[in-house]
Amino acid sequence: MSQDIRGLWSPSTDPQTRFMTAVANKLTKFLTANQVEAVENDNEDIYSNCVDVESAIKFHTFNGQHLFQFNKIYYPTFEPDYSKLTCWIRARNVGNSIIDLSGFNNTAYLVGDPLLVDGKEDIGCNINGTKSLAVRFNRPNSEFENFEYAYIRDAQNIQIDELTTGFSEVMPFKIYSIAQQANPGSGSNPIARTLWEKIDDSAPLNARMCQVKDNGRIVYIVLDGGTLHAKETASDIITPNLIGDINPNRLVTTYNASTGAIKIYLNGTDLTLTDYTGTVSWQHLKTYHDLYLFYKGYGANAGYVYGDFHEYRMYSEKILSQSEVTNLNTNKWTIWNVSFGQCMITDHWATYAGSGGSGTASFDNTSFDPISFTI
Repeated sequence: MSQDIRGLWSPSTDPQTRFMTAVANKLTKFLTANQVEAVENDNEDIYSNCVDVESAIKFHTFNGQHLFQFNKIYYPTFEPDYSKLTCWIRARNVGNSIIDLSGFNNTAYLVGDPLLVDGKEDIGCNINGTKSLAVRFNRPNSEFENFEYAYIRDAQNIQIDELTTGFSEVMPFKIYSIAQQANPGSGSNPIARTLWEKIDDSAPLNARMCQVKDNGRIVYIVLDGGTLHAKETASDIITPNLIGDINPNRLVTTYNASTGAIKIYLNGTDLTLTDYTGTVSWQHLKTYHDLYLFYKGYGANAGYVYGDFHEYRMYSEKILSQSEVTNLNTNKWTIWNVSFGQCMITDHWATYAGSGGSGTASFDNTSFDPISFTI
């Protein structure tokens, strides 16, 4: 006869095993007590071996209203055409970046702590409340004053070295100071407020820059294959804006790669230009080929713009004509001939400005036929 001996012995019933288990439990409690005492001891420091990141949450209360009256026709725009317009940055947020609406992924990255503000200008989207937005850089007495700007990483479709026809750049902006800034990187030579600057190579042989001098003249400089083309407005055209000004300065510059001709338009007007005879200097560190907005360029430490950024565009291999500049100045959205407030805008919606209440259609559960389905 066999006997099942399972259950007659187990580790828990063995005296030696029970002794070792008891010792282990006491040791565990002892070590745990020491760890807790170390954490609670005021003489001990707790630190993290990682990168500390500062973050912030910002709340904005900008509200606008647009009602569809169904009393006008909306028309498509030239932009984005996925060909000529290679960069289109609109001031819509103040996160880490602003997306490129052109479709070429030329994202703009924000540096510092700029503010989202009411742009004041009516661009045909809303009829009540906030009618446009802007990003304010380098406000006085802020922690990041004269350190705020935006940059777009270098890409072939925003370079000028291979362009054969030419290009155009657009920037509506408000500027609250046109005083020059001292540049620690180049001795005592002051730098004019710089709306944008980009070099395509480290020499550089291809670059462009737009500045506002302290006398209010606009300077536009293009370095094309090592040949310098530099023009400035013949009159002191820019005066510092006041906080609360409604309309920005709508600036358009064009460059003809065949003739070297430069044009500067302000608020739709083709301005008279003269040769710029001042010293031309580019950013201090020339190994960085990004496109800088509201800043002279990497390493300059000056040329920051205290002002409101509304928009930046670049049309590659397209020289905007007077009529196209006029169209854009009129409707605020497109170089096509579309009336103000009648541009089709992607991802824009509006409520129906009707009477509300129940519908007026005769379609109901007892009359389900095409003849009575009327409005």
